[in-house]
Amino acid sequence: MLAQHVSQYLMPCDLITLEKLDGNDTVLRALFPRARQAAMRVGTYPSILGQEWGLWRSNNMDLDFRRYLDRKRRRLGRSGELHFCHVDEEDELRRIFESSRRFRASRFKELGACDITAHEDVFGFYRKTAIEGVHQGTASTFCLYVDQRPIAVIFGLRDDRTFWLVWAAFDTTQYRKHSVGLLATEDAIRTCIQMGLSIFDFTIGDHPYKLQFGGKKHPLFEWHIPTSLAGRIDLVRITAVREAKRVLRPWLKGSESWGKPARATIRDRLAAVIKRDLN
Repeated sequence: MLAQHVSQYLMPCDLITLEKLDGNDTVLRALFPRARQAAMRVGTYPSILGQEWGLWRSNNMDLDFRRYLDRKRRRLGRSGELHFCHVDEEDELRRIFESSRRFRASRFKELGACDITAHEDVFGFYRKTAIEGVHQGTASTFCLYVDQRPIAVIFGLRDDRTFWLVWAAFDTTQYRKHSVGLLATEDAIRTCIQMGLSIFDFTIGDHPYKLQFGGKKHPLFEWHIPTSLAGRIDLVRITAVREAKRVLRPWLKGSESWGKPARATIRDRLAAVIKRDLN
């Protein structure tokens, strides 16, 4: 009954697509019982925390990685007085957000990529969220300083159980060789444990460092809801393109198994897609 009411309020369309969702969302399943799911290539990376920092660090971080961070921290300490904290004062939040803006601008320019937070409205939204979140308990911002100068900023959303990483920004111009991003991440996890949180979620993105801090990949899914024959046909096309990319990617990266095996795999997967989505 509820699903029928919801469908009445949706604009006329052939296909509804929802991305980056949990595969076991009971609310969405109730609203869209005929939805087709497909696992995405990317996922989120929650790290389950413990009650004691030292024990968690030993159990979840490789010994060589711990030693690496210890060496980096000692070397960074020679450049000045280190200080890490959870920032809750508005003036200081504004100051470190301006620092994070410079850090991100430098990093994205180096990568030749577009930073959406470079837009004033977007940046202002996140800064406002950080400031208001201090009083509402919905956001946390951490900062690593050298001689009271911000060199790494970590910002995210939170509740009484989980911290969700939104962004990490660090000074790669002056402190590139010191791995300040990794050091700040380690300090943020330690502080979250001290705050009584249970999960540090690195959120979306397949980056190796997340595994180094105990992150475990949690798959994300696309939800497709065809509402007409045209939508079902379009769903076949979308699925075929996705499966073709998954088959082709290994060979495009230099695999020697190109040729008939790839064509056979693509053919078999396309046949399965057509049979499933047109039935």
